[in-house]
Amino acid sequence: MNQQLLNAQNFLYQQTHKEVEYDYGIIDSAGLQTISEIEKIKYELTYHERTVQKKIDQNYNSVLEITIDSNGYQKSWMDLAKKFRYDENDIQVFNKNDILIKTIPYTSEQLNDLSVRKDQIQANGYHPGLIKFPEFNQQTITQLATQNIGVQNMSTGIVKVTFQDQITTYNKGNLTITREWTDREGYKNKETLGYDPLLNDKGYLQRIKKSERYIHSVKGPCITEVKLQYNLFYNIQDDGHLIDKSVNITEAIQLYPNPNNGVFSVNVQLAENSLILNAHITNIITGTMYNLPVNDQSSFSVNMPDLPSGNYVLQIITNNSSLNTHFFKQ
Repeated sequence: MNQQLLNAQNFLYQQTHKEVEYDYGIIDSAGLQTISEIEKIKYELTYHERTVQKKIDQNYNSVLEITIDSNGYQKSWMDLAKKFRYDENDIQVFNKNDILIKTIPYTSEQLNDLSVRKDQIQANGYHPGLIKFPEFNQQTITQLATQNIGVQNMSTGIVKVTFQDQITTYNKGNLTITREWTDREGYKNKETLGYDPLLNDKGYLQRIKKSERYIHSVKGPCITEVKLQYNLFYNIQDDGHLIDKSVNITEAIQLYPNPNNGVFSVNVQLAENSLILNAHITNIITGTMYNLPVNDQSSFSVNMPDLPSGNYVLQIITNNSSLNTHFFKQ
């Protein structure tokens, strides 16, 4: 991965990376002649390219810019704009000449979410969706079994975790995480995430995501819908030590599986005389916060399949401290 540290310029944190995404379909050759022309068009290759910039200033305010670099737009309404900027005041939309064409004010709820997000960054730091591959000792495996989560050690560095109808395989040797499940429409899905280590061994940063969905066309041949996304050319500056602050927080929360589809299990290891007062999850990019009714339970399940895809932080507030861990919703 191309990573370098940049000189600070009035920002605690700066990040730039490129997102290149390919959408296409693979059709079983035995049925290729029977597929309709409309279906053939649907599964042709499409290509999207975006540049993502994230900054956090000295006051812990966040600025996010997404620039559309490809000519083939992901959505028709993107023909009208090439760049979107989200800061602490509003959303700004720019055309291909980098001229501001529209400003969208935040709702009161969004402003509140931004304020909460700012406080969280100040208290807990920030990182760009880092993960660490979980270690499963016998005590952890036994504890997870009480929550109907099965753990199987396949070989050195490979662990398979089964929770409800999904199977997650952690391969620390290859730095990949694979999740398999059946969606609401009855189709089989498989998602593979590949990682690279971040500088100074602080964790692993997502490099590639491959999503596959196995379906059948109207006339019979098997079709695999595939989405392949590369995250490239990371440039990360962290002179404010926000990454260090985030990854060094005491690991007191176990969350499985991770990544997940919005359905996961949480176990909180609390110190003596500690009580859970509040719990919520927050989208790292947008700052949108969702409260969790845990009722002072140290072990609980979260069932939020409609949660938007992205990187999140789960924060547990106790009478003695604030604990958090990060997870990825696929």
